[in-house]
Amino acid sequence: MKMKMTEVIASRDFVRIRVDNVREIFTVEFGTPVQAPNDAPGRLKEEYICPMRIIGYEKDPTVHIYFGRDTVEALQTAMSGAGVMLSGMPFAEEFVDAGVPNMGFYLDPMMVAMHGLKLTQKQQTIIQYIVERAKRTQS
Repeated sequence: MKMKMTEVIASRDFVRIRVDNVREIFTVEFGTPVQAPNDAPGRLKEEYICPMRIIGYEKDPTVHIYFGRDTVEALQTAMSGAGVMLSGMPFAEEFVDAGVPNMGFYLDPMMVAMHGLKLTQKQQTIIQYIVERAKRTQS
């Protein structure tokens, strides 16, 4: 199922400086989170989706869909996914923000597990703190 982009509610530009010193702009766009359609793959009851696309990488940018139990979680997951995708590009080290963990986006622990990401020590410490805090609030 191919999803369409909903109305863009937020965006962020990233500058890539290629090895030949040419500057390229990549724009990450986040669409309005909406309730997942009934035919969405992997859809759970009462689940929401947030579309995200990266302009400047593909001629016809793919709309990526991220799920959440509500609109906030769907948006957070999409933002985390954007950072993971940008960080995983073959030329990621050419981004001006390359030294910033997850390109400055929140790093969702579920995204780490799903993609088998290798984290810096600082990122591991942050994830461990988030998990421990979640355990304390559930107790």
